[in-house]
Amino acid sequence: MSTFSLSRTESPQAFVSSFAPRVRTYQNSLLTPAIQPQNAIPPLRTTKRGTTAINYSEDFENDSLVEDSDAPRRPTGLRSLRQNESQTVVTTGPVQSTELTSAVDVQGIWREWMGKPKKAMTERQVMLQAQLPLNLVPIRIDLSVSPFQPEAPLPKPQIGRDLGVDENSPAYKAPDITPEFRIKDSFLWNLHEALMTPDQFAKVFVDELDFPLERRPALAIQVSQQIRTQLEEHAAVVMHPPFNPTPT
Repeated sequence: MSTFSLSRTESPQAFVSSFAPRVRTYQNSLLTPAIQPQNAIPPLRTTKRGTTAINYSEDFENDSLVEDSDAPRRPTGLRSLRQNESQTVVTTGPVQSTELTSAVDVQGIWREWMGKPKKAMTERQVMLQAQLPLNLVPIRIDLSVSPFQPEAPLPKPQIGRDLGVDENSPAYKAPDITPEFRIKDSFLWNLHEALMTPDQFAKVFVDELDFPLERRPALAIQVSQQIRTQLEEHAAVVMHPPFNPTPT
């Protein structure tokens, strides 16, 4: 009978990452700017007394046209005003305005949690997980992130000047303040997952997106709560006898 190791660690895969800067800069479905729509209301004409001038003849000027005409009527007067009030203008600005069609070169970031050995699963843990049933539950993550100031990609070395390091390099400058973001993600989670908890997944999730340190605990709690809530909602259905017939 083979023996199993009690614990094992793996070497870090990388010491820098460009994932977070890329999703903040370029279009993607995971992190999108939450731009508030602005009403586009045309300017109103006023009289000498300051009251609104309304020309009722413009509202009915097209009534004399032939009824069976195929040409669309030109909205004018109050009709156009009512239509324009219902229209909104949404602009995304320079943030995430570029759609990627090929690989891009983005300044990578280094954070304290990177470059550290990661705890790996033992062979015994993997075998035990393989014996559990597989019940995949669809999970959706949806939450808002208020604007924040990202940290500089790289920390300034303490003896950088002595080594001739240019401290004015973009790698040592903090990026601009981000807009309000909306996180939307979807994936499948095994109802009998034993190798990773929702709390562990949520911590890795917020770390990789490089949110401010003071906000990560609260964001991680929201992510883990959404996962647990959806697992509880689906557990009653997935574990129901009709979906798990007993062998005869």
